[in-house]
Amino acid sequence: ADTGNLAFSAWESVAYGDGNFVAVASSGGVGELVMRSTTDGVIWVPATNYPADSAWSSVAYGGPAGSQLFVAVARSGNAIELVMESTNGGDTWTLVSYPAESGWESITSGDGKFVAVASSGAAGQRVMVWTQSNGWQLASSYPFESAWQSVTYGDGKFVAVANSGSSGERVMVSTDGGDNWTAATSYPADVDWRSVTYGGPAGQELFVAVASTGAAGERVMVSEDGLIWESVTYPANNDWTGVAWGEGLFAAVSSTGINRVMTSYTGLS
Repeated sequence: ADTGNLAFSAWESVAYGDGNFVAVASSGGVGELVMRSTTDGVIWVPATNYPADSAWSSVAYGGPAGSQLFVAVARSGNAIELVMESTNGGDTWTLVSYPAESGWESITSGDGKFVAVASSGAAGQRVMVWTQSNGWQLASSYPFESAWQSVTYGDGKFVAVANSGSSGERVMVSTDGGDNWTAATSYPADVDWRSVTYGGPAGQELFVAVASTGAAGERVMVSEDGLIWESVTYPANNDWTGVAWGEGLFAAVSSTGINRVMTSYTGLS
């Protein structure tokens, strides 16, 4: 990809919506932390402007039908500079108010809402929910103060995973739009879960999560409902850091290993 003078920024997250790809970075030169592609992801240009050079960690596209927008969150930065939104395809951005200066790691959209999770923050301040009527509000309850790394939406549920926390405290599920959360009933290993997504062939959809550490056979797990998880086979015990579903495939990427990309049609192997 041709990214011009943005090539050396630490790109953390990319999202697609309304004909635009938008990427955000956690570090880089001033004015070089947000870029967009309006074609095919090959040619990128910097956003015309964005309000803060915070450590932007995640970006998502969604919201109510007819009012969709891009929203980005940061894990660190100056006060009131950790959440921004764009209503014009990621070209210009504005800061928005939010309830806690937590280390926001991941944001997703579903059912017309946005949900963000944090890896650090005061008790009760690691999950927040956006609705068009109320803006950002802290979730009413969630079960653990774990280091939440990733959140996704599927089958009417939000599911989040963590890369650290006490035993049995690294997966949680919300069935009421992200306001109240419960612990997963079971999952196979307390490893560093880094990313979770939802997808699969019609009628066989699954949640799939990947981890960056763990014993052989412990770095990929799947669940039909987000509550009960099981390990599945995968080709290499790499440090898997991201997973997504699209165009009939799950694809996962790794920060280590000889081959750093793996794919699956079903998520089961």
